[in-house]
Parts: sequence; structure tokens; C-alpha cells
Amino acid sequence: MRKVTWSDLAEFDYDENIDFLLKRWGFNEAGEFVTKVEEIIFNLKKGTVNYQPSKYKGLKKCVVCKRIILYYRVRSDNEIELVRFWNTYKDDKNISY
Repeated sequence: MRKVTWSDLAEFDYDENIDFLLKRWGFNEAGEFVTKVEEIIFNLKKGTVNYQPSKYKGLKKCVVCKRIILYYRVRSDNEIELVRFWNTYKDDKNISY
């Protein structure tokens, strides 16, 4: 299984999105987000999926839920780095990584 690491921005985004979901939609929506992220990470570790390339050099993207996209990069055959959990309500012209 591959190793999955988190960038500081990915950790910040993840927590921010959970807070937003809790405030706006409640515990169930936040829980569904966490579960979906866990499923995606499990699949990335196993190497059973290969999500689509993004418009950002070296990053792939995966839709976590309706408004949140996970951007990640393949560091090596054995390592994936989660880069950002981007809420599409934000302008993606301002994305940094």
C-alpha cells in the first residue's frame, strides 16, 4: 500500500470544510464528507483508482462531494500527497499549493 501524506494547506482546508459543513448543514453532512475522504484515501493507498488530471501542473483531482474537490499529487510509486481540499464556492484562480 502507498503512503498518503497531507500538506499543511490540505489539513487546514479539511478542517475548514468540516467546520463549514457543521455550521451550514449539520453533523450528517460533515460526517458524510469525512467518510468520503476516508474512502478516497483508502483507494489512493491501494492504488485502485487513478483520478483525472487537473488544470494545475502535476496535480490530479477528485470530487469529494458536490462543492469540494481534492487536489493531490503522486510523489512516487509509493507516496501520494494530498495538496488541497478546495471548496468550489471559492475562486480557483486564487488556489495556491
